[in-house]
Amino acid sequence: MHNRYQVLYDRPYNPAYIFILIAILTIAFISIHIEFAVHMPSLLPVSFGLHWGLICGICLLAILFDPSVAYLTTKRDVSGNGGGGGGDGSARVVTVRRPLVAFRESRVNVLLENTEGVAGWNWIDGVRYEEAAVEV
Repeated sequence: MHNRYQVLYDRPYNPAYIFILIAILTIAFISIHIEFAVHMPSLLPVSFGLHWGLICGICLLAILFDPSVAYLTTKRDVSGNGGGGGGDGSARVVTVRRPLVAFRESRVNVLLENTEGVAGWNWIDGVRYEEAAVEV
């Protein structure tokens, strides 16, 4: 990808659905707990562990596939035409943000221009957005 483009990703899910799914699992756990507490008390630790394991797994997947969860690195940009070095080939250090995991379908390439009309400067927050570490 040429450095004139910033790569942004959309979130592939609505965060409200995660809370709804956890609420449904909790209601199911409570109803199973009430139903089987009298007849089979030995299964309660298993169901409790299964419930919390599912909730932790769902939260981990939601965090992993969230494009705002990214790692920051720095790299030296020496390109003269779009690196933000003024167009004269000078170098500067650029902070780069890359999501851990992202979907190709949610990828958006954005061409940015700075105030002097040179393409490829950083986003408004001062960070350059690049491809994800793993694209699914």
